[in-house]
Amino acid sequence: MEFEHMQKIWDQQSNQIVYGIDENKLFESVIKKQQKIKKLVSCFEWTAIFTFFGLAGLAVIEGIIKAEYYQLPLGILFVGLAVYMLKDRQKRLNKDNLAVKNIKTSLENSIRSLSHQINRQRNIVWWFFGPLCLVAVYQGVFGDKAWWAIGVAILAMLAIYWLMQKEIRCKLAPKLKELEALKRLIEKQD
Repeated sequence: MEFEHMQKIWDQQSNQIVYGIDENKLFESVIKKQQKIKKLVSCFEWTAIFTFFGLAGLAVIEGIIKAEYYQLPLGILFVGLAVYMLKDRQKRLNKDNLAVKNIKTSLENSIRSLSHQINRQRNIVWWFFGPLCLVAVYQGVFGDKAWWAIGVAILAMLAIYWLMQKEIRCKLAPKLKELEALKRLIEKQD
């Protein structure tokens, strides 16, 4: 049963028989949702971290081998992004580990983690794709990269951005609404 449906039933009850909620089952459900969210966020973080380190390595190696030293700042940029993601991940994990494990704090942790992930994906254009597009244009102007290849790379980045925004609309935002509805339901009981 969806939490919004449970909320409607709860709101419609007046002097009718009140049904209790098995707190242990509810807590199990919340913990399962929290674990799924942690896996989702961790998967994104580790993929980004490894991608950034890999791209940094490629930029530095290609820059040195081909004497295209203009690629070295790109390598430094990617290392900086990877380090930022590692620190951001550690900060998120520290917040998750400090919380007392009960239904309400578990829900709050899940909501916070999911909200952070949604904001990160919404802003990816500024901290990832923007610098990449600037470097692609720079390589086209000063390097020996073909303009059509740069165009394909930019189109690929736009496609990835579109997919990430679709994931927010179709997957992450509905999960966030469901968790927030459950939190409101629990707060009404208190």
